[in-house]
Amino acid sequence: MTSEDLAAQVDHETTITGTAKNGKAGAMIRLDDGIPVYVVGLRQWDGAHYNKTVDVRGMLRAKQPRTLLTDAGEHITGIAEQKLTMVDATWSLSG
Repeated sequence: MTSEDLAAQVDHETTITGTAKNGKAGAMIRLDDGIPVYVVGLRQWDGAHYNKTVDVRGMLRAKQPRTLLTDAGEHITGIAEQKLTMVDATWSLSG
C-alpha cells in the first residue's frame, strides 16, 4: 500500500499489512515504505506476532501534527508529523 493509497483510506475501515513492531508510542505496523501505523489500545505485540508480517483491520485515523513550540518559542517534546492509527483493530498473522 502506498502513502497515497493509505491517505485515501483515512476515516474508513480497511485492512493493512506490515511488520509488527513496538515503539515508544506503542505497538505499530511498519509498512513496506517505512510508514508506522499505531494500533490504538495495544501497548506491545506478543511474541507470536512481533517482527512478523500481520494483517490489521480497523478504522484508519490520522492525527494531525502539533506545534512543538510554545507561544514563547520554547521547544516541547512530542511527535511533529502526522500520526496514523488503527482504531478498534483486529489482527492476524499474514498468509
